[in-house]
Amino acid sequence: MAPPAADLVIVFRGSARTKQGAIDAEAQYTHLMETIKKGGLTAVGRRGTRDGQVLIFIKAPDTLLAQLVQAERYRDFVNGVPSYTLPNVARDYGSDPLSPAERIRFTHTYVVTSPTDDGLGIAPGVAEWSRVESIMALHDRAFNEHWIKSWTSKKLGVGFSDDDLDGIKNQFGEQLALYFAFLSFYTKSLIVPVALGLASFWLSKPFNPYYSASVCVWSVIFVEWWRIKQRSISIRWGSFGSEKVQLRRSQFKGANDSNDEHDDTSFPWWKREGRILASLPVIAVFATALTGLLTTIFVVEAFVTQLYTGPAVRYVSLTPTAMFLLLVPRLVGFYQTYATRLTGWENHVHEVNYEKSLAYKTFAMSSIVAFGGLYLSAFVYVPFGEQILQLVQQTFFTSPTARSSSVTDEKIASIKDAKKVLNPDRLKNQVFAYLITNQVIGEFLEVGVPSLLRFLGWAKERAAETEVGKKGLKKVGFNDEKTDATGAGTVSEQEKRFLDDVRSQVALPAYDVFGGSPVSLVLFHSILPAIPSRWYFDTVGALVNNWVEIRGDAIKIATYGRRPLPRRTDTIGSWMEILTFLTWQGALVNSALVYLFYRGTTDPVKDAEFIAEPLSTSFERTLRAAIFPAALIALSTSHAWLVVRAVVRHILVRAVWRGSQGAVKLAKCEKDVKKGWLRTVGGAAEITASSGVNVKVAEAAAGDLQGVKGTAPGVVGVPAAFWEVDEGLSEVRRGSKAL
Repeated sequence: MAPPAADLVIVFRGSARTKQGAIDAEAQYTHLMETIKKGGLTAVGRRGTRDGQVLIFIKAPDTLLAQLVQAERYRDFVNGVPSYTLPNVARDYGSDPLSPAERIRFTHTYVVTSPTDDGLGIAPGVAEWSRVESIMALHDRAFNEHWIKSWTSKKLGVGFSDDDLDGIKNQFGEQLALYFAFLSFYTKSLIVPVALGLASFWLSKPFNPYYSASVCVWSVIFVEWWRIKQRSISIRWGSFGSEKVQLRRSQFKGANDSNDEHDDTSFPWWKREGRILASLPVIAVFATALTGLLTTIFVVEAFVTQLYTGPAVRYVSLTPTAMFLLLVPRLVGFYQTYATRLTGWENHVHEVNYEKSLAYKTFAMSSIVAFGGLYLSAFVYVPFGEQILQLVQQTFFTSPTARSSSVTDEKIASIKDAKKVLNPDRLKNQVFAYLITNQVIGEFLEVGVPSLLRFLGWAKERAAETEVGKKGLKKVGFNDEKTDATGAGTVSEQEKRFLDDVRSQVALPAYDVFGGSPVSLVLFHSILPAIPSRWYFDTVGALVNNWVEIRGDAIKIATYGRRPLPRRTDTIGSWMEILTFLTWQGALVNSALVYLFYRGTTDPVKDAEFIAEPLSTSFERTLRAAIFPAALIALSTSHAWLVVRAVVRHILVRAVWRGSQGAVKLAKCEKDVKKGWLRTVGGAAEITASSGVNVKVAEAAAGDLQGVKGTAPGVVGVPAAFWEVDEGLSEVRRGSKAL
């Protein structure tokens, strides 16, 4: 596998609106190039995609890469990361060469790491490098073409072999490979709930408690099994325990050069915790605004459209959809900007803590969008729909003008009968919309729209070239770029094609491995244990969605986004904790829904007892007879979930992990490295063929022996001859004669 043409590309903003700004830009560019070259890297600048933008191409020489590899091995050893050899044993690059992902990762880590940890400290967001917009790696077009062709035309399943995952790891790093391993494992595990769902469809009624409990237990098994699976994969790749090694972020602002998260002299812990607490009211404001917006959309969709019969009634039914598409994404995007700023303000020392804090903030808002409508339908619309419908009617449609122009008498008369007005299939339709419709639309927006825009851009470019050719004009653009400032010679055709490809990649958005699609996937999985018992085919939809998601993500990575920067990791990060939380939440919601709606009928929502109550008493009775008991059952389920998880984890550790190839390999490498270290301490110990250590007693100095004798235990009055007489054997023989 050939190394990349350039290990990294730094996008530098050189444009300025004032003369002083131009002077500052020139000074910073000069300082940047000097820092890069003094760090042992090769660098050269080229024009970017717009005026004033500079693309700095960086390549690390092999000698520097060897030093970076050795430095990482020493850090791993010091931090207790399992290794197969001691760090003083040189790596054999003949049998174990650096992969493209390793070259990029070592170079990128060296560039962005703080000088405190022997890096260059060049990163976006650092005050010293305010004009550095981004740092990116270049795609390997040949590999991407082969990868997409293989996964879209030859590989029709969802399982990945070790060679498949190793190929992704060698090209994009452990983090992305681990994500695809998780996606494959999750998709294959869906076979169990699919079988349960199909069986329940034919053999039972909706909201069946046995089916619901089975899916909840399956979700616990899935999460705990994946916890072991990712451990085995990271051991095979040699990245297990790599999260222990944390380098200081260049964006961290501390009083000294400490790399310790708990060093209060650098940045006091209480100050960081205070900033985290200070961000909670901001998050609460956005969450309240989003909840209010979703509730308004819900009321308009569920009730106003049922009552309104005035002018433009057809367009009123489209109002909720228009509100959701126009307002919700803008509010979420606005919040994400503030969440990123707040997380940076918290001033985390290490990147993993920064990403964890940002992931929790992202999940808080994404979960409201994902679950808001479903929970409103399940716990508000169905139990209290009649009262809310009457309230909406009295608020908006009770005036004489409203009665005559907006609501018919037949509609008002029917409000008293909730069974005729309320839609008993609303919850099922919403689950279907989330699992199927939203995923189809999302894939189209992420893959279909970029493909269409790319085709239109290509067609427009071809049309422009044709028009230029007809008029006999010279094409003006980057083709006239010179190799140097004097314009001594023109750029070769090969270099032109290379630069055009690089500029097209610079224009692409950055790809976040555990953001975007992975966020949707985690939330998507959480729907299965939360509301599985209303529509049994949701697991089939999840299976089909994952099959498409695997190929869609590959296409997005290879075509519509920048190359993901490799990162060494042994877990899917904070999303593992979020996935565990969602599994617990799903069990609570599921148990409450089963209690509320399971009646053993084909239409349990419509036949729920609290809906059939008279209007004047149903609200109070619903709270007393339905909502409060459902909350108690959910609380009991929470405790049961903890017990089930403990049992499942206990069984899986013994049945799957102990004695596995990963466990044996981990234990062996740790023992071998410790034995190798003992051999280097100067002959103080002899390593035997077994797992033990034979201590060889050497000649000791008189002072040492005197010190040892001084610590010997004893009893006052016992003579030294006491240790010379052994009566044990004679006593044993005496007992034998007596027999």
